[in-house]
Amino acid sequence: MTAPEHAATVFGRLRADGTEQILFSHDARTGLRSVIVVHDTRSGRPWAAYGCTAAPTSTRLDDVARRARAMTLKASAAGLDLGGGWSVVIGDPARDKNKELLRAHGRFIATLGGRFVPVNDIGMTQADLKVIGREAAPVCDSGDPSSMTALGVLEGIRACLRADGADGALAGVRVCVQGVGNVGTALAGLLAAESAESAKLVVADTDAARAADGAKLLGARVVDPDAVVRTDCDVLAPGAMGAVVNDATLPELRCRIIAGGANTVLAAPGHAAASADRGILYAPTSA
Repeated sequence: MTAPEHAATVFGRLRADGTEQILFSHDARTGLRSVIVVHDTRSGRPWAAYGCTAAPTSTRLDDVARRARAMTLKASAAGLDLGGGWSVVIGDPARDKNKELLRAHGRFIATLGGRFVPVNDIGMTQADLKVIGREAAPVCDSGDPSSMTALGVLEGIRACLRADGADGALAGVRVCVQGVGNVGTALAGLLAAESAESAKLVVADTDAARAADGAKLLGARVVDPDAVVRTDCDVLAPGAMGAVVNDATLPELRCRIIAGGANTVLAAPGHAAASADRGILYAPTSA
């Protein structure tokens, strides 16, 4: 691809959903490779959850841009004076993440002069934000919101059950929680604690050991992460990466409700209507 063609592709990505900026950074000393997407700052500076992932850059830009747009929509829906953005550090959190890498990413964020406010998400912790905060300000490191997000998702699931004709009780409801990170684990714990006859839990995670530990603790059943969309359940609760519902997975879904903590469950807005056509209620329940 020639330089003009490459530029046209990048600006096409910007134009497609109104994205303001896409910034890339590489720090040779630490090996940092990271991306910041600023979607919309017309309502205020962008708040931005961001994660550290192992996905290759060639498949990540659309997901980063989609999540940045979702943050704009969430801020607007909540009536907040904030814009939307997202950032990703490319790498394996368990293997590549260290303080020098995080500080390098902090310096990258600092180039935006406080216009970008990071919040921890997949692969990042509050402790990581404090390291990043040594180079950039402000950062949202005042407390992990995972438990409140999980509570919001739980109540969202109840609302979906009521909308589907039930009373909102979780006894006997089969719930498949995709991703047992901070939010997924908290949500599974809330579901399991409902009663002795509470939700029939199924969990899945790309980290097999984490899935096994969570299942043992909660009395849940483990399924392979690649089989999540084909798992027979009442509620699919996506809590990991985005675009779970897409053209390929939609025909395979075996649930009646999709309600989870992931920010961008749908690969495209039209997949909500497509899900409804299959008799599946989709609710964006992320807090």
